[in-house]
Amino acid sequence: MLDGIISFLERIHIKEPKKPPRKPEPDVISSLPQPIISHIASFLPTEEAIRSTILSTSWRNVCSSLSNLEFNQAYFKKKKLDSEVFSRFVSHTLRSHDGSDVHKFTLEAYFETLPEPMLVNEWISFAVQHNVKEIYISLHTMTPVTLPCCLFTSPTITLLDLFDFRLKLPSVIHLSNLQHLQIESLYFCNEMSLINLFSNLSCPLVNSCCVVSCPPYIPDLIPKSGWNLRSFSIANTVVHPAPGNANGTLVNGILHHCALPNILSNSILSDLDDDSDAELTGSHDDRSSSMEIGSSIRPGIVHRLDKGTSGLLVVAKDEYSHAHLSEQFKQHTIHRVYISLTSGVPTTLSGRVEVPIGRDINNRIRMAAIPCPSVSRQVRHAASRYKVIEVLAGGGSALVEWILRVIIHW
Repeated sequence: MLDGIISFLERIHIKEPKKPPRKPEPDVISSLPQPIISHIASFLPTEEAIRSTILSTSWRNVCSSLSNLEFNQAYFKKKKLDSEVFSRFVSHTLRSHDGSDVHKFTLEAYFETLPEPMLVNEWISFAVQHNVKEIYISLHTMTPVTLPCCLFTSPTITLLDLFDFRLKLPSVIHLSNLQHLQIESLYFCNEMSLINLFSNLSCPLVNSCCVVSCPPYIPDLIPKSGWNLRSFSIANTVVHPAPGNANGTLVNGILHHCALPNILSNSILSDLDDDSDAELTGSHDDRSSSMEIGSSIRPGIVHRLDKGTSGLLVVAKDEYSHAHLSEQFKQHTIHRVYISLTSGVPTTLSGRVEVPIGRDINNRIRMAAIPCPSVSRQVRHAASRYKVIEVLAGGGSALVEWILRVIIHW
């Protein structure tokens, strides 16, 4: 009987009640105030901001008035899109712009791969014509590039960042509002034209200058520029010549600045390489000999600073100052304090770290900690006192002050 009831029920067609039609969800994005939408879009890469126009009609208007324009060809290469697609995208974006001011303009392209390299000048000119304040240009080429003259006579640019190409500067340069200048891996077709760029007459308001991996004659122009710099840094530059780095060092720049001949030979460089071990081994006579070599190859350099290491470097302007400063470093009478950012927080908020250091057996140009040195190895006894200044990121990091002390054991 139960089977008959189930069979009967299965034959009955029961209509389900109709669900009311779903109401379209409100367009929350469109309801946001226009300044907020513009602020959100300013944080997006230009490629992503343009793609976001499908979200709302309001975004279409915002993307035509973006104040931060960032075009990076590497993004297109990652998506396996060729340089022609990149060029069309940049040109279309700029043509669609409503004419409002541009605050920041970034262009990173591979100049030689562009179907029409001269389009670069049109893109840069567009930014200048729209009162750009910050401009970043990277072209990744050693082919001489002539950028538009208006870039170097703009009255609105406050920050100029040029990276990785060979530049042919115009004869007329006048950036009346430029405050920050950064050049990295930049080479110039005419050294004399640099005098116009690094000049108080051409760029009277520059107060910050950063030079990274550029020819050694550039630092020589800074003292002559007349700029009242609050910040000047030379990054990623080797301090003194060594095997593999005979040119382009800070010492080469000092020799150029002092109009001294470059007397560095391969034999001297070889001796200097051997001299690096004389700090850990050898007799007093050996050290005296190495100091004479060092004085000829490191004029004015009081102490070393490894490439890629940030910090202050003391350089003496005459032999008397050099001798006295070097003696102070040797006797450890100079008070040096270092600030570091650590991963994690030290177990104790203050303490002492003591471990010998010596030359790395796998890479002789590096130093390494030697917890259990053998009798045959020469090491330095190194001790450092530290104090945690501030715990950051909920205990994920810490700002730590260090006072170092190194005593050489011969």
